[in-house]
Amino acid sequence: MNSIQNSLLYFGRMHEHTQPNCSAISTEDAVSCLLAAASSTFKFDAPKYYEKMSGDFGRYHENPWNVLIHFITTPIGLVGALSLLRYYTRSSSSLLALSSVYLLSLLPIVPNGTFAGTMLLCGIIVFLARKLKLNVIWSVVFIVVGYGLQDLAHICTGEKTYQSTYSAGGAIDLNNPFQWAGLLMEHSYYLLPLCIHVAMPFLSPLVPAEVMSVLDAPLPTQMQQLHAFAWLLGPLIVFAFGSYCLDSKNSFC
Repeated sequence: MNSIQNSLLYFGRMHEHTQPNCSAISTEDAVSCLLAAASSTFKFDAPKYYEKMSGDFGRYHENPWNVLIHFITTPIGLVGALSLLRYYTRSSSSLLALSSVYLLSLLPIVPNGTFAGTMLLCGIIVFLARKLKLNVIWSVVFIVVGYGLQDLAHICTGEKTYQSTYSAGGAIDLNNPFQWAGLLMEHSYYLLPLCIHVAMPFLSPLVPAEVMSVLDAPLPTQMQQLHAFAWLLGPLIVFAFGSYCLDSKNSFC
């Protein structure tokens, strides 16, 4: 009972209900109000939450070798996960649709460089999942190997895992399973942009300061505002890829 109560308190704090007031606003503020209302039905500041999470994540990923290995292990696990999706849907269009909707969800949250890097990694992962055409067993193997090698990278570099911060120092917090599951899902959801985030400091000595300022800057407001219409754009993306594959019958799909 205590674990359930703790979990409910956690989600209550994170997602406290609120109703945005969009009455009596000017036309130019209408889109901004829609963005605030549609970004969450609850009182949840996603950009600030991601900023805090990325800061916490960065403290456990300061070793350059650990960061580099994450760019191998994370895609391995995600290729396995997307291969499962491709196996059961019998189509690569589902992978494109899922990646597009995922990137759409990140628009108001991550800066330019993180978004561009995440988009590049998504493209590579989708390409590999389509190219390898893994069956269920090999897909699960990729997931397990990716997870295992990631933990091994932390052991070899002497850095604790970020997961240990919400897993009572281990892999699973059996005392608070619901809270642990929620935090694990959030960690997994933001894993790609988090990997890009911890790599950015190592990139800064290699590129001009003007370029880094652009990479660290928020995405253009026009792009962020697309997130306000995610409820419409998300389904349209799915249907667009599905219809394209049905109509064209190309080898990619």
